[in-house]
Amino acid sequence: MNPPHSSGASSLSSQTRDGRIVSNAMLAMGVAIIAILSVLGVAWRTQTIILEHKEYLTENASNLAQNINPVRLRQLSFTQADKQKPEFQRLRRQMIAYSDYASLRSIYTLREREGKLYFGPESIAENDPLASPPGTLYQNPPVELLTLTRNPGTICIGPYTDEYGSFISAYSTVIDPITNEVLATIGVDLPEQDWLREIRNGQKGVVMLGTTLCGLLVLAALLLRRLLSRLPPTSRFKQPHALGLLILLYGILLTTLLGVATRDLDVRAMSTEFGRLASLKSTSVEHSFVGLRRDLQSIARFIEQSEVVTHEEFQKFTAPLVSAYGIRSWEWVPRITEDRREELERTVRSEGHPDYLIHDKSPQGLLQPAPPRNLHFPVAYVSPHVGNEAALGYDMASEPLRYATLTSAANERLTTGTPPLRIIQDTEGQKGMLVMEPVYSGEGQHRGFALGGIIFQNIIDHAITPRDSQRNLMEVHLLDVTTKGPAVELASYPRHINSAPPT
Repeated sequence: MNPPHSSGASSLSSQTRDGRIVSNAMLAMGVAIIAILSVLGVAWRTQTIILEHKEYLTENASNLAQNINPVRLRQLSFTQADKQKPEFQRLRRQMIAYSDYASLRSIYTLREREGKLYFGPESIAENDPLASPPGTLYQNPPVELLTLTRNPGTICIGPYTDEYGSFISAYSTVIDPITNEVLATIGVDLPEQDWLREIRNGQKGVVMLGTTLCGLLVLAALLLRRLLSRLPPTSRFKQPHALGLLILLYGILLTTLLGVATRDLDVRAMSTEFGRLASLKSTSVEHSFVGLRRDLQSIARFIEQSEVVTHEEFQKFTAPLVSAYGIRSWEWVPRITEDRREELERTVRSEGHPDYLIHDKSPQGLLQPAPPRNLHFPVAYVSPHVGNEAALGYDMASEPLRYATLTSAANERLTTGTPPLRIIQDTEGQKGMLVMEPVYSGEGQHRGFALGGIIFQNIIDHAITPRDSQRNLMEVHLLDVTTKGPAVELASYPRHINSAPPT
């Protein structure tokens, strides 16, 4: 007959053995659950990365198509002859600046001709293996691209392979606002190897998280088992509480995984909403610049149709435009030779400005009569007059930055803006720009420039009005991406100090 304590010891041994089997089973189940969730997480993260990249490419292609100047595209034939045209060079410089800022491998244009696609302006360096001189035939385009000219819009396709390599690409059509025809298709590429690298990096993150959680679970189980092994054999705490602690540990780990997934979903939802709001704001700012160019060109055509423009005529024509888009001033800047200088001064004085004088600034920043020059480009008229008096009579040929822009606009016969500067009539030191449209006579003689003076902060303030219910949901920054190095902030909302050098 066995002693009583022998039966109890056997029972404890059986309970311990059963507990280890249960705990091992729960540990294996926990590792399996984490492994399954990791596999699902890898698949979900892969799809998320694919979607994010395609959305980014699509957004950039669409933005480029909406903001590219259709007038300049209309002047191009998408042949080798385009290379010498100022419109081609201007579009190319803009694409290079945009691709550098947005970290895009390549931006390019295509036009269909007789069922085939030909390359036009692009951001790619001429010595780059992916470069295509204007007029180059696109030999192996993706099938979807060929249908885009017949069904205008924006698409993202790939991975696909052509004669240049394998890519993910977004395409968006540029529509002529007058004829409604497709002028060109904008393409934005992401090389497939870069896309796959981003996917692998995202997958590694999920795998590392799953591996870490599995390691923590195993480590915690081993520590718990070691702790329980040190308790007295007769402790009633061991089995039921061990199971409870393991269940609690599973809950913590699963909650962590669900929390990470939920956070990613929330971030994506917020990113989508932010993108929608940002698109609305950027579109409003874009419309301001498009409107500025349109009105400036209409002022130039008005002057071209008049042999002589008087101060009164200029004021009447520009009066409805002075409150638009946050414009600071509209100006008429005639091309005046030295022998006609006094004639212009007498004319403007007789029209109500008795103190009018063609002037510039001394090295000390003081106003002084402009010295004799072969050519003068003085501000003859300015609208509105109030607040812009300081600009009247200023000779733009006296300042290198302004004169270089005048020369470029006249040579290229294109609307041209100065780099950011402080305009003469501004007293707050804010960053602005002068946009110039060359004006010609019926015989093609250069007469001068219609000019728009803007303060960048006014553009932002006009785009985000006090009635805008979303104005406090985000910050808005207007950046100059044409400079080498980091982008330069030109204006912002909320407004803060944004000064320009006194040029």
